Amino acid sequence: GAPWLKPEQSNWWSGTPFRQNIEHASGVVVSADGKYAFVADYELTFDEPGFMDGALVNKQVGGKIGIIKEPFTNPVFLGATTPIEGASLDNLSMSADGSTLLATAMVEEYGGPGDGYYSRIFTTVFQFNAIGLIDAAEKGSGDLRKPIDLGQPGLLPKRYDDLPKSWAVSTLAANGDLVLISPKQDAEARPVFELKAN
Repeated sequence: GAPWLKPEQSNWWSGTPFRQNIEHASGVVVSADGKYAFVADYELTFDEPGFMDGALVNKQVGGKIGIIKEPFTNPVFLGATTPIEGASLDNLSMSADGSTLLATAMVEEYGGPGDGYYSRIFTTVFQFNAIGLIDAAEKGSGDLRKPIDLGQPGLLPKRYDDLPKSWAVSTLAANGDLVLISPKQDAEARPVFELKAN
């Protein structure tokens, strides 16, 4: 059967500052060889155990990418990335060479004293190093309460907040980096991207 996408320990929610469960599985992509599945967590903080009683204070809670090994034959949950606070990851896409994983996300971000807003909601795109995440998951400590990319800043995703005002609903990953050419963030026109191959 399918694995539960959370640490197996009975106290998986305590003794760690991270919430590593996949609360709401959303987008899924599978590596070309079929050996790994990536699952997006459309995390909603108010659905987390402990939200109503204040147990999430000093916890890092947010959307993340879970990795399942051998998803079609003998599925094993290898763990998840560091929670991205305020982000609910939705749709996933992977480049043909399996190196780039893109995730669309809805983000609720709280403003600071000089930001001029209490909170704002917008969409963005995160770019993950899929090969690096698989390697980190395979070499991990086995403690699923810890993020697989913990202490590895090179595995943290790139974030594309400079998208136009329209909602990002899907992505198409390619071998290389996508660069937004136009318009500026405050423009209403359709975006134009350029693919820069690695």
